[in-house]
Amino acid sequence: MSNKLDNRQHRRQLDREINDKLYEQLYRRLNEELRGQLYEQLYKQLDGRLNEQLQLNEQLKNQSTQ
Repeated sequence: MSNKLDNRQHRRQLDREINDKLYEQLYRRLNEELRGQLYEQLYKQLDGRLNEQLQLNEQLKNQSTQ
């Protein structure tokens, strides 16, 4: 009887360790993916703002030369 209990406890402990490792891997993967998406969005926003600023600068330059 005690042996069965020890086996169950051992099995539960192994299950917990496996679940913890799987959770950690999933969390890391999702974190990397989300970070990549965030950087891509920020890059697009900054690129758009830079293009807007360059156009405004060009317009101002053209107005000042008229």
